[in-house]
Amino acid sequence: GGGGGGQRGGGGGGADSRQPLLLLLRASNESVIEKLFDDCFAHRGERSLPKSKAATLHAELKLERADQPREVYQAVCSLLYALLEAADAPPNLFLKREAGKLFPDGFHEDLKELLVELLVRKVPRWRDCLNGTLDGGGGGGGGGGGGGGGGGAGRRC
Repeated sequence: GGGGGGQRGGGGGGADSRQPLLLLLRASNESVIEKLFDDCFAHRGERSLPKSKAATLHAELKLERADQPREVYQAVCSLLYALLEAADAPPNLFLKREAGKLFPDGFHEDLKELLVELLVRKVPRWRDCLNGTLDGGGGGGGGGGGGGGGGGAGRRC
């Protein structure tokens, strides 16, 4: 047992910090994983997923232990941190290569490929969210009154 605090941010320890991601192999389809990643992005500043989302994850992945949703959440958040918020987060151009490096040698190849593809698709949009440029607006031109970006079918950052 034991287990200290949740190493916030830090860019995510060694191979075992990625171990909980292997539980994603239990997902019935890719949309379960995609929804989890969206939820983790939306709640990334919190210690764990909200109870209702953790319960859904527990059911969808047929988890055995009550702490597994939190472990999966923290593993996903450490990926997101490394790609979005760390000082050395890669530019979009090198996202695929750098995302691949976040997984330890011997990590399940098919799952790694799926997760890297998902991250390559999602991270640029999330990055725009973080930078407040979600509507992808044309370049420069100062801070004219922030009229509310609309788009994205009700998606919030």
